[in-house]
Amino acid sequence: MFILRITIFAVLPLLFINRSYSSSINLSRKKRFLSFIYPGTKWCGMGNEAKSYGDLGTNVEADKCCRAHDNCKEYIPAYDSIGGTRNDLPYTVSHCDCDSTFYRCLKEANTKTAKKIGEIYFNTLKVPCFVWQKEDCHEGGCQQERKAVLQLPRQFR
Repeated sequence: MFILRITIFAVLPLLFINRSYSSSINLSRKKRFLSFIYPGTKWCGMGNEAKSYGDLGTNVEADKCCRAHDNCKEYIPAYDSIGGTRNDLPYTVSHCDCDSTFYRCLKEANTKTAKKIGEIYFNTLKVPCFVWQKEDCHEGGCQQERKAVLQLPRQFR
């Protein structure tokens, strides 16, 4: 008999995976389980369970931070590329300004849930962010004016 042990650390990477799941999808019980939304929130995890923008979980402050982060306008979806940079991670990579805002929001929320979400996102998953840099166009011109450059996340403390 083969027994597979799965620890919480085996599934943690799935918590914040892919923003490309539509917020308008009505999740079935099975899909809701697979979405790994953090308990007490509707926006913290893979996709969201919110019925509308104003629909928040019982951990309101942390959920507001996740909702704002989910609505970041600049991101690279999992296994996709933008600005000459490929995201080979199973997570969406946001612009560093969005991650900085998310970090500050979680710190200011100052709840157990906000702290745990910050630890998971920044310390356990270590999701990088990206910044735009002007393309260096010495030889033969550029195909684009700027490129996305990945940066390592800072520790959540």
